[in-house]
Amino acid sequence: MESAIKRNLLPGSEQIAYALTAGTVFFIAFMLIKYPDGSARGVSDGIELCLSTLIPSVFPFMFLSCFLLESGILSRSNRAFTFIGKRLFGLPGYCVPVIFFSMIAGLPVGARLTEELYDRNMITKTQGQRMLFFCMNPGPAFVISGVGHKMLGSRELGIIIYVSLIISSLLLGILSVPVWSDDERVEIEDTKASKIDIASTVVKAVSKSSRSVFSICAWVVLFSCLTELIKVLGFSENTENFLFAVTEVTNGCRQCVEICPVPIIAGIIGFGGLCAHMQVSSQIMTLGLEYKYFISARILSAGLSVLISVFLIKQFPIEVETSSFGTVPEGTGIAMSYPICAGVMVMCFLLLLGDNFIIKKPKNKIEKK
Repeated sequence: MESAIKRNLLPGSEQIAYALTAGTVFFIAFMLIKYPDGSARGVSDGIELCLSTLIPSVFPFMFLSCFLLESGILSRSNRAFTFIGKRLFGLPGYCVPVIFFSMIAGLPVGARLTEELYDRNMITKTQGQRMLFFCMNPGPAFVISGVGHKMLGSRELGIIIYVSLIISSLLLGILSVPVWSDDERVEIEDTKASKIDIASTVVKAVSKSSRSVFSICAWVVLFSCLTELIKVLGFSENTENFLFAVTEVTNGCRQCVEICPVPIIAGIIGFGGLCAHMQVSSQIMTLGLEYKYFISARILSAGLSVLISVFLIKQFPIEVETSSFGTVPEGTGIAMSYPICAGVMVMCFLLLLGDNFIIKKPKNKIEKK
């Protein structure tokens, strides 16, 4: 009996992990009981955000992207985009429309399409992992209208932030080609054009897009509740702002817009927040991508967004009456962020580079589940 109990005991590190997880769960449960009004307000705000912003902006693009896949139009676009896909991103041509949709449809759409391509055996696992690095972009409606016009008081600043995010994403996609090498190839045979069953395709697209949007909304509501609990924990203002910035991008921008320069706001959006990361967690697990690589790519994206937005603001200066931009002394916050930003970016790049170039691994053939 004693030996059986000993065999069932977990190793020390796993015991600590389970203890921390259990402690966190009980602590959150205690906070929910102690502050029911705050948690209820967070859930209500999350639902309102989903109904007023998320569903209207994400669902139409999610439906269109699912329709393109279900109808077979996307696979037939391979030849049209082969040059751009192969030359720039080392990907099949039909991945280019997915990259485009990820830039205009919002954060989770590109990852969902990437998972669909992998499930249909249209891309390899390594190609899908690379696409997760840079097919994670906020939509122009959120950046230009939400952050630029409503928060910063300038649509032009929103455009600058959005352009910096797109450029950083494209650079990350291009740079990932030699770093994240892939020896496997997926060849899609050309098939004769067949008649599209519009009714069946629409039904499937609506069903898949509805499930995806519901999953996204669930994460938004959960993190909205958690952010309300953060407010009652009594952290200092700087700590609270940092927690908002790394947990949920909308609240992070709203909280930091009055005290941070515009390039830092671009970096916050480029990182995406843990809420957006969790929205694509199923895609990360499906493609077998370790989270340390994914978060390193997001930090790289944030750093590139900061540097590019600094350059664009200097090239296209914009006068606007807002404390987040006009009251920050020249060089403050921007110049100080250069060494920190560069150092973090170098470390993240070395992490992505390490397992592929520095540490030589035996080449294993990719196996589909």
